[in-house]
Amino acid sequence: MADMSGEDWKSFKDEVVRAVNAVLDSDLEQLRRRDEVKRIDLWNQIEHSQNVFDDEYSTRLPRDIAMDTRSKFALSKLLLAAAAHVNGEESPVINQFNEKELTLVENFEKFNVFDILSTQEIVDRIARRGDIYQLVKEFYEGQYSDLDALLDDPSIEKDLKYAFKDKYRKRLDGIVQGVQAYVGKYGPIMVVDQIEQKVWDDIKKSEEERRSIADTLRRRMADVASKLQGLDDVERAGDSFRDRLREIERQLLAGVTPGDLGSLESEKDRLGQSYLDFEREIVALLEATEEKHRELGAREAELEGTRQEYEQQMQEDKQRLVENELREIEALKDELDEEARSLEEERNSLQLKRGEMDDRLQQINDVLEGKSIRFTTKEDAKLCELNLIARFDTKMQAFPVKLYSPIEKKTHEVRSWNSESHLRYSEGGAPDCPSNARSRYIVADRKYGFFGERVKKVVVEAVSLNHLREFEEYGFDVRRVNLAEFLNLVSRFIDSAEIGRYFHVLGIASPTGWDERVEKELTSTEFAHNYVSRNVSICLVDSVTGDIAYNPVDERIAKLAGYFTPEFNRERVERIRNHILDAVTKRDYIVFDDVVEETKEDRASVNKAFHDLDKEKKVHLRYIKGVGLVAEPPR
Repeated sequence: MADMSGEDWKSFKDEVVRAVNAVLDSDLEQLRRRDEVKRIDLWNQIEHSQNVFDDEYSTRLPRDIAMDTRSKFALSKLLLAAAAHVNGEESPVINQFNEKELTLVENFEKFNVFDILSTQEIVDRIARRGDIYQLVKEFYEGQYSDLDALLDDPSIEKDLKYAFKDKYRKRLDGIVQGVQAYVGKYGPIMVVDQIEQKVWDDIKKSEEERRSIADTLRRRMADVASKLQGLDDVERAGDSFRDRLREIERQLLAGVTPGDLGSLESEKDRLGQSYLDFEREIVALLEATEEKHRELGAREAELEGTRQEYEQQMQEDKQRLVENELREIEALKDELDEEARSLEEERNSLQLKRGEMDDRLQQINDVLEGKSIRFTTKEDAKLCELNLIARFDTKMQAFPVKLYSPIEKKTHEVRSWNSESHLRYSEGGAPDCPSNARSRYIVADRKYGFFGERVKKVVVEAVSLNHLREFEEYGFDVRRVNLAEFLNLVSRFIDSAEIGRYFHVLGIASPTGWDERVEKELTSTEFAHNYVSRNVSICLVDSVTGDIAYNPVDERIAKLAGYFTPEFNRERVERIRNHILDAVTKRDYIVFDDVVEETKEDRASVNKAFHDLDKEKKVHLRYIKGVGLVAEPPR
């Protein structure tokens, strides 16, 4: 097809491209203020014009003119879509472009003042505002960088690249001419370059370090993610194994001895090793993340010193440049913190699952060896929880309540609690089951004495800790709280208290008791060093026996332990003990529910008597299906 004549081309430009020019002659702000219906009409006109161009003119035009025309169609449609996007409209035209392309328009429009200034006006503006440093940094260097990124980005449409290249070039040429004219009138820019060289070098070094840290960690994370691909299979196998152990527990408690138990230990070791392998990968990545966080912190401290120096010298341009980089560092540190939290949660989850396998298998071995177990029904666990919270609330309502803060070295005297200072939590669940209820009392003061926000000073909290799934699915639980569960719980409280700089007293109660490793850990010197910070004191409570445990190094908790421990009438418990021992001597065994009926005592007191005698090895406890918990002569 022959090339178009000059007359044909003039007709095309006048008629077909009219709507395109109407858009390109407007800026984004003008377009977004136009009526939406009018903008849609413009879009339809441009679509029609583009179809006419593609069908009748594109192949008859010289290549450069055709490319220029296509770029104008693309840019005019993008401007209309960006206007709808900025307005938050539900317009289908927005979906014609990706987020980068829409953002490109908005960023470009921020500096459109230089599209209307003459060279002399740019010179006058620089002289008037004294911002040649900022101009070179933000407009001159930044816009060239944006142009390079635009041209290299494969996700941006080719016709748009052509259009923006032309617009960038025109703008940048104008700025260059203005800067050159300013230098010619007011002196060489070389002096400014020399003065600012240290600033540029510091920022460039920081940017390179920051990007290197981000790239290194992303590669490391990708490598770990690749290694963790097999975790799903291990998780499924672990879930299946734990379900199998639960079923074996049920069978044993029902008096049925399952077959094929010989492979349990080896299967547990194999799964445990798989969990450990994944935990090591996560720990290695956590350590790398923490190391990079420290590097960023050191760089941040160095730049903060520079920023303060410029602030004292009232050099706002340098100060702003450093502050921009500090914001980038802070954003990357936040990203690392979020990644570390996610990794920590995954590691804790693996530790809990590994710990549950160990505990359940140990419980099974205990039953097979004829050892006593703590069999706790959902009704008794619920009762223990209600008693814990009720007793704690009663103690905390016995005014005046005096609470000492070792952080402030001050005693707070409380004469009332309001709705903001007493909070209750629970994980919900079936109404006849425990719900992991918590009751928290908060002492807070104004940040600045008589004004400012209220900040925590002392928190005292009672926590009921139960295996909710067991109670809801089986109606009972026999598993003590293990070390992984305990550390996972208390670490969250410690982190929160240390960040908030307040003193947190925790009383954590379990109706199934505590694994001996938990009590050993709690009372150890290492635990005092690693966990018992100046911000947290912890007391463990056995809800059934009333036994308590806390670290002997932590003297603060001794005065508050009584807030959490259940109270028993010694005479009543003693009468129940004698009744049980007498019955075991005469009948060889006695059933828990029979003791409740025969003594007319409350279940909590009977529970304590049963388990105290078991602990003293004066009776042996076991569960018989259809009968319940029974006490027998010691074995």
